Amino acid sequence: MLVDPLLAYAGFDIADQALTTDWLRNQIFPIVQSTGIALIYMHHTTKPKSADDLDSMTPTQLAYLGAGCSEWVNFARDSGYLFRTRSDDDTAVYKFGFSKRQSRCGLQNSEGRFTQFAKICHSPEPGVIRWQYAVGDSLNDQTSRKKPVSSPPAGSVGRFDMP
Repeated sequence: MLVDPLLAYAGFDIADQALTTDWLRNQIFPIVQSTGIALIYMHHTTKPKSADDLDSMTPTQLAYLGAGCSEWVNFARDSGYLFRTRSDDDTAVYKFGFSKRQSRCGLQNSEGRFTQFAKICHSPEPGVIRWQYAVGDSLNDQTSRKKPVSSPPAGSVGRFDMP
């Protein structure tokens, strides 16, 4: 189930921890669990931040940028982010990644290496609507998976070597 935008479905003050917890855990979760659906909700940050500010944040910090209480992030299995970042040639380049389970998501960069995030852009082809890897999406500014330090959990693609 895709909930986009979140505020169109909540129907209450999403900053209220008690209301949010009750709605997610007592009303929404039983439906998700009994039907086996995946719940994906889209949400925006409260105030625009510059690319420099966002680029310097950790994935965990990025997860908590949305309006409302922390329960929105805590309830979710994972939290993704997508924001415009700096590029060398002023084209619109975005950073896409996940906050909680980076090592399990299987995200790859343009070189096919596992990564914390991918740099993507809109297709330059007229009339074509799709995301593609950004030109220059190199490993120079990304942490990529080399060899796991220890055995990864079952189903995991491995761990990242953190700087």
